[in-house]
Amino acid sequence: MDFALSAFHVIISVTLQTAEDIIYLIPYFFLTYLLLEYLEHKTHSKLRKIIQKTNRFGPFWGAFAGIMSGCGFAAVAANFYLTRVITFGTLIAVYLASSDEMLPLMISQGVQGKIIFQIIAFKIIFAVFIGFLIDFYHREQKQTLVFKELCHQANCHCGKNTVFKSALIHTLQLTVFVFGICFLLNTVLHFIPLTQLSKLFAVHETSAVFIAALLGLIPDCGVSIALTQLYIQGILSVSPLIAGLLSGGGVGLIVLYKLKPDIKELLKIGGILFVCALIGGYIAEFLF
Repeated sequence: MDFALSAFHVIISVTLQTAEDIIYLIPYFFLTYLLLEYLEHKTHSKLRKIIQKTNRFGPFWGAFAGIMSGCGFAAVAANFYLTRVITFGTLIAVYLASSDEMLPLMISQGVQGKIIFQIIAFKIIFAVFIGFLIDFYHREQKQTLVFKELCHQANCHCGKNTVFKSALIHTLQLTVFVFGICFLLNTVLHFIPLTQLSKLFAVHETSAVFIAALLGLIPDCGVSIALTQLYIQGILSVSPLIAGLLSGGGVGLIVLYKLKPDIKELLKIGGILFVCALIGGYIAEFLF
């Protein structure tokens, strides 16, 4: 009886935590799909032409959007990437810049504004540089907007629905999927106390950067919160914190897998984020 009651409390706690993690993402999802559905239906839209002309600057705008929106824009960037609204370099820039709950948590805990600014500035500059570098490497690839693949993956029969209804269907499908994955991840993290996590970093600085970059790949907001709390408590230095925040795209990787369940593609993106996180973390050792 006690076990059943305890399990019930855990389920309720994890459910509420998961709902809190993703509820603010729903407006991002809906507005994104509303825009994509509009672009799909408006074949000769001027907005399409504007997007295709300005996406060469995508990594710059993507990095700023990623840093300011927590993991909100990171969650919807996969939609933009799949439909070629943004480039591959922009997608990586968004994920590298995204910091989940780091910014509001640091502000609420009274971390010095100078330190917050330095971390944010480093992540933006690094994300922009990597994003442009990747796009330069892929510069010969033609960037053509495509929307049919998005509807094909969701199997939503968008052609028979209005723009609003199609956007709503996509939003509901993605929200349910993200909730399910985040619920599983939060259940695991529920049984890993912060004190246990802190023991992983009781090692040399170089090893701490590697571990943090690896943990950052876990697509859950709880990881960024844990890393930030460890930094605030003085257990974690700034270089592993930056490494973990660089590799952590929040639920962005979950959304990407939902839209395009290609393991090779996911491993490629995860590998790029991990390597970039290591490089960024080691650079931070010399700068901070």
